[in-house]
Amino acid sequence: MAFEGKKKQEVATRTRKLLRSIALFAVLLTDPSYAQQVRFDLEAITFGVDYQLGVAVKEGIQSVKGYSGGASVRFRVHEYGAVQVGVGYGQLDIAETDPITKWDWEYWKRLYRTHVVRLLGDSAYFNGQLQTLRSISNEHLTAGRWIRKDSLYSAQLTPVQYINTLPIVLSLLLSYPILEDLRVEAQLGSTLLFFERNLFLDEQWQKRRVPDVGPDSGKAYYFSYGFRNFAPPKRGKAVGLLGGVAFHWTAFSFVSIRVGAQLESYDLAFKSKDFDLLPFHRRLLLGAAFLVNY
Repeated sequence: MAFEGKKKQEVATRTRKLLRSIALFAVLLTDPSYAQQVRFDLEAITFGVDYQLGVAVKEGIQSVKGYSGGASVRFRVHEYGAVQVGVGYGQLDIAETDPITKWDWEYWKRLYRTHVVRLLGDSAYFNGQLQTLRSISNEHLTAGRWIRKDSLYSAQLTPVQYINTLPIVLSLLLSYPILEDLRVEAQLGSTLLFFERNLFLDEQWQKRRVPDVGPDSGKAYYFSYGFRNFAPPKRGKAVGLLGGVAFHWTAFSFVSIRVGAQLESYDLAFKSKDFDLLPFHRRLLLGAAFLVNY
């Protein structure tokens, strides 16, 4: 009975401290000048990796996914409260319906599409079917391998799209011990996301040649080559709100491991003119981090 009473007392004490941390964070949010009175003690430097997934992609986008890494600095402001500032870098692959048309790429529209069609001829074979190329859609033209009617040229054009991200994150962390070396953490904050959206056309060509004279007359030779045509990148920035939860395990006094999930929303914060360039409304990050404790 004495043990149970002591346990209840410990839980009550932790709960009171947690509530004081929440109250402190509420004051910091509503009265930034109060932060001058709070002592910021360096707690840890964090290095982590994340798997990123667009969970609310925009119209025409099939998927957005990739990996990122980053570092952050954590300052302890209360027994159960901390402030964290971090920066990272990531790259996400974008799968989109007909990206060539949607990109509005002047070089493709005015010059290069015409050049491709001229090399393949007015008509070419696609999956064994002879089709006219002059009026064919960009989506169909970049959907597989085309073979010129006389087999002189064959080509496969594949659009590849991705987005590079550089987030700067400011977070408030509330932690609660559930075991001696294990804590659960709640995270609330904001992200300033700088990004660069990129598109290129991956081209694989093959040219067929049959000599008319000489010892190799009548034999077919094939020359294969590939290259990439890059569209001008589109850059922007966006502000998002984030929330997350994580488990924090102190393996040693100077080393900790943190695993968790974080959800960012870019349509809850104010929308800039660059918002339309983002391929998602919300982004989910599943990650693990290594902390050096101070």
